[in-house]
Amino acid sequence: MLILTTYMQPPWNYGEVTLPRNLVLALALRGLNIKVFSIYRCSNNEQYNNDYRFPDNVSLSYFKNDIELLKCALRNSKNNSIHVMSFSFTKASLLRLATQSTMFFYVYSPIPNILGGLVKAKAYLKAIIGYNTSRLVGRLITTSPYIYDNVIKKVTIPANDVYLIPAPIYFPGNYLRSDEKDTNYDLRILYMGHISPYRFPYKQIMKAITELKKSRLSVFLKVIVPALQSNYKNFSMLRSTLEHNKDICIEFRNLNEHEKLLEFASSDVYLYPSLGVAAVDPPLSVLEAMFCGCLVIATNVQSIPWILNKGRGIIINKLNFSEELTKALSIALDKKGRKKIVDNAKAYVTSVHSIESVSKKLGNIISGSL
Repeated sequence: MLILTTYMQPPWNYGEVTLPRNLVLALALRGLNIKVFSIYRCSNNEQYNNDYRFPDNVSLSYFKNDIELLKCALRNSKNNSIHVMSFSFTKASLLRLATQSTMFFYVYSPIPNILGGLVKAKAYLKAIIGYNTSRLVGRLITTSPYIYDNVIKKVTIPANDVYLIPAPIYFPGNYLRSDEKDTNYDLRILYMGHISPYRFPYKQIMKAITELKKSRLSVFLKVIVPALQSNYKNFSMLRSTLEHNKDICIEFRNLNEHEKLLEFASSDVYLYPSLGVAAVDPPLSVLEAMFCGCLVIATNVQSIPWILNKGRGIIINKLNFSEELTKALSIALDKKGRKKIVDNAKAYVTSVHSIESVSKKLGNIISGSL
């Protein structure tokens, strides 16, 4: 099996690399020999802490650009199925024309052609999978209920060519809640991720927190920004604005798996306040926070309504953000009510989104038994 992807390397604290890694782990559990071909991102200013090692049946090869990767993939395509993850679908589909390999395309991020409308999406997706051609037909696999219901199902691709699977998340251990930590605060809120105005609207967030503090409630906000060069400008601006507030901690660093899950486990609320489209759907940080016992408060973007419905979190409308966030944080202050929600969320994530569960689904898709 060949897997074509981009940046299969640490840090593992942002979804663009963590989701394809987890998909590789799920496929590896099928006992197949897997070759991962990945574009390598190199920067002298970024230090990575790689606390994860792939299984013995997974080998990684890195390439400087997509042309080198595709050439090597073509040489290794014989008797291999090809799985395309965070890599150009258009370029990868050339392999379908040049080989007899079965191809699987994993859709979990917004594709410009898809966002351009259903007419473009229909032509784009059918061209990729090779529908109605003499070659073996490619298949689409998506982890996004939003993309599946609102895009893929509407472009009239045959049902046996499209599959919806849960996004797998990696559970390296059982991270117990740290409810006795920072007992001086009534509520501990965590945010991890990029901090552009559309991903982290801090003015509206601070407005909601200020409303809570009017009732003499103590609220602590921790913001952890992945230490990537692309994030540094926004981080510096945010730090200069909020660094004098003793109830806010802003960090610019990469986390290993252990550190990341401990941050979730020592927080009461995980905030996902995105006002726009994220790079990965569903966001893995939301699923990881649910596993670690955080109450997730998130805006109604992409697949959030599918993930947090049935009492698994609190969904707020991004059009009325500050007011709805204030109400959601007030609900989170009720420890008994919060525990009911987080227990429900953890049970769901553990049973549906574990790598073992997703591995079985992928095994059925690959073997053609679905």
